[in-house]
Amino acid sequence: MRWYRCCCRGWPATCSPPARERAAAVAAPGGLGPRLADAAAWKAHLLHRLDEQIAAHGDAPLQALRDELAVESFFPADDATREALARLAAGA
Repeated sequence: MRWYRCCCRGWPATCSPPARERAAAVAAPGGLGPRLADAAAWKAHLLHRLDEQIAAHGDAPLQALRDELAVESFFPADDATREALARLAAGA
């Protein structure tokens, strides 16, 4: 929960959804991404939490989510990249 206080502007510190919901909140159009004060710190926290959950439960969908988020970190966060990733995610 500490990461919300240090990384997010305008969001209550008590909001601490599961890892899948956190990732979706950032990735969604109009999501949390633009509100992050330190996106790199948030991403590092999210990947760490996903690693913990994967180690504890061996959840294949979580591993796929973690892999996807790790790859996306190599792309610039510009509009064209977001649109291309959205098309790929939609299967277009």
